[in-house]
Amino acid sequence: MTTASSRDPALWGNGLERRMTGSIGSFVVRRARLVLVTAVLAVVGLGVLGLGAFGKLQTGSFQDPGAQSTTAQTLTDQRFGGSVGVVLLVHAEAGTVDGTPARAAGAEAARRLAAMPGVSNVASYWQTRNPGLRSKDGKYALILGSTESDRNLSSSELASLRSDSSQVEVTAGGSAAIGNDILTQVGKSLRSAEMIAVPIILALLVFAFGSVVAALLPLAIGAIAILGTFAELDLLGSVTNVAIYAINLTTALGLALAIDYALLMISRYREELGRGQEPAQAVPRAVHSHTVLGTARRAGHAPPGAPRDPGARRADAGRAAVAARPVRHAG
Repeated sequence: MTTASSRDPALWGNGLERRMTGSIGSFVVRRARLVLVTAVLAVVGLGVLGLGAFGKLQTGSFQDPGAQSTTAQTLTDQRFGGSVGVVLLVHAEAGTVDGTPARAAGAEAARRLAAMPGVSNVASYWQTRNPGLRSKDGKYALILGSTESDRNLSSSELASLRSDSSQVEVTAGGSAAIGNDILTQVGKSLRSAEMIAVPIILALLVFAFGSVVAALLPLAIGAIAILGTFAELDLLGSVTNVAIYAINLTTALGLALAIDYALLMISRYREELGRGQEPAQAVPRAVHSHTVLGTARRAGHAPPGAPRDPGARRADAGRAAVAARPVRHAG
């Protein structure tokens, strides 16, 4: 005889999910030490992989892909090798830029810039004799190089372009160098923000739970979610353009979902303990409750629409949200 519950796919799915989560909860109780060691190793591996995300994410993503200005920039990249993205400033500390030391330093800097991958149309004051590339007092001159709109110079590339001697100093600037500075600053700001936020969050969680151990659980899940998402962004950054601003959403979403989900899990676990269950029985019962499964399902179905948004920054936000979602559930 076929019952209503067996005919209803939604109810069957709920039952299947509850059996799966209950099995996972039981396994965690039986193999607690193995799970802990595996989680620590996974966090270390994800952290090492995720560090590479900062070097692969891009600045920009402010353009609407359908805007005329974006189309013009694309045509400039395709037909002319991009617009001016690298500017080298040559400073003659002794004499003027027309002197032999400055000319030699300028020629060497132009050669290094022209040999750099992704840089084209290098022009200098000494090649063109364009007065617009020379300061009025003769102390400064410019070297220009074109880059495509998504080309940022790495820290090592910028360092190879700079030089400083007793007579001539060469410094690097331009939009490509600014992009590198933005990436560096985002990393510093992220560390500063976490140093401020984590102690405050921990204090509030200790106050809410009345236990340091319980308060550390949301932070542990948040760390796994954030590091895991960094690793996924590293992989995404290898195959497509992802803006650096996805990092901000990653940390905010990772911590917020971890805290929210951990609060629910701990509350359900304590409810089971209050009903007289032993910890070994309370864990699987808490994990496969309707409340926990319903929350996980709603949170998991929400973000995927974001990547289909035509705005580039909103698409990057969607990628970060989708990346954070499965890692947070795993945590």
